[in-house]
Amino acid sequence: MPSPSYHPRFLEKTLAALSFIVAVVLAFLSLAISHDHDIAAGVCMVIAQFLLLTASILGIDYKLNSYGTTTTPRTSQS
Repeated sequence: MPSPSYHPRFLEKTLAALSFIVAVVLAFLSLAISHDHDIAAGVCMVIAQFLLLTASILGIDYKLNSYGTTTTPRTSQS
């Protein structure tokens, strides 16, 4: 019986969709389970990592404004 060969792009999109769903579910579970109805800092970090994974798989540019770019420093004139 031959093994199924999946297209790599299909697997990437599936992984991106699953990581997005996990991030959303974690957020709602954290809100529902917490006594104060807030999201703990550790959970926020995990959610952010899942969302960054989703963005990087889908090729979304998640850098805001000039974050991550290098600029030359200005020289002061006296």
